[in-house]
This record gives sequence, structure tokens and C-alpha cells, in this order.
Amino acid sequence: MFESIKDEELKNILIYLRPIVFTEYDRKYFESKEKKLRITIDSNLIFRKASILSIFSKIMPYKIIEFKFSLEDKDYCLPFLKKIPFRSTRMSKYINALNTLSII
Repeated sequence: MFESIKDEELKNILIYLRPIVFTEYDRKYFESKEKKLRITIDSNLIFRKASILSIFSKIMPYKIIEFKFSLEDKDYCLPFLKKIPFRSTRMSKYINALNTLSII
């Protein structure tokens, strides 16, 4: 699996990595006609402990909307994004899973 990795120390670290949490969600994809802006909407988030799959969070009641575009398309996309009436924040499903499942 890690044959292409040259660094032996890195290879040894990767061999012992194990999953901590599993994140499940439904995702819808959208793209502008010009293909400069992509939007994903994630809903029905569920987090599970990898060590005990029967331990999981309830479905999280929020939706995550991500706007994706290249830096070269920034001038095209920003005027549109400024009109969106939502609070813009950074969010990590992984960190939310760790918090929700009381792992951290």
C-alpha cells in the first residue's frame, strides 16, 4: 500500500494509523453554468466512534454549504457570495465529530 513512499520514517508512521471517527452525510452538488462556482450542501450528519460503531451521534440538525472556486475566478464569485444571507465560518466535520462524541 505504501510502496511508493520513499521516506521509511513516514512509512512506519502511516502503517500504524487507525480511524478514530466515521462521518456520514448526504451531499448535493451544484455547479454554475460557467463552471466557475461549485456548491455542495451536506445534511443529515452522523458521527460514529470507529472503536465502537454502535456509539454514534444523533443526526445533526444543520446543513453545511460549501462554495468552491479557484483563485482565478474570485472576482466572478465574490459578488454573488456577498449576497448570501448566511453567516460565513470555517467548519471541520472531523473536529465536530470529536467534540460531539466527547473524544476531545
